[in-house]
Amino acid sequence: MYKAGVSSAACPVWLAASVGLFVIHQQHQRHDPSAAGSRAAGEPGGLRHSTSYGEPQWLDVGHCQGIQRHHCDLSSLTSDPREWYYARVHASSLPSSKSAWALSPRFSPRWDTKISPPVLRLNVTEEGVVIRVKPPKPLVRKMHSSLQYKIYLMHTGGEEKVFDLDCCSKKLALKELNHQAKYCLQGQTMIPLQAKSSTRGSVKCITTL
Repeated sequence: MYKAGVSSAACPVWLAASVGLFVIHQQHQRHDPSAAGSRAAGEPGGLRHSTSYGEPQWLDVGHCQGIQRHHCDLSSLTSDPREWYYARVHASSLPSSKSAWALSPRFSPRWDTKISPPVLRLNVTEEGVVIRVKPPKPLVRKMHSSLQYKIYLMHTGGEEKVFDLDCCSKKLALKELNHQAKYCLQGQTMIPLQAKSSTRGSVKCITTL
């Protein structure tokens, strides 16, 4: 997720990444009662925002022209992992007042997107536990063909074991576990080529048969 703030004049723009999303946000504009014909944002005829993106040529974002909301999703337009992008935003107030453009830093879907942990699905059997791994969002899988996963197995006694899975393995069978014992598991996504990793996923616990 990419956040950008803009005022009636040019101002700093900041970006914050989120999983597979590229959403640019405009800071709320303060209403200036001295401005002729101006109204607060959200009122008919109030402040409106327009967004464009690209590099080196600016392209208007069709669904984000003259809008009154303070965010615009650019995910479908900035998903090419080979490209770098900029985004810019400006505000306008009827009839003709416009702010300067606020420019984001340069960003890349490959390098700036945060990675989410995998989703774990657990199935307890007589032989142990079968773990099925659901990878992160398709956009992340498209950008990174070398995803790997770590599965953390934690016993209530405090012992922890780590299992590694490559990008093509989506199932892990854990055997030789204690009977009628409680175990907890977490997953983590790894990108070895970039030395990047996700946070650990939510803890899931099971009791063996």
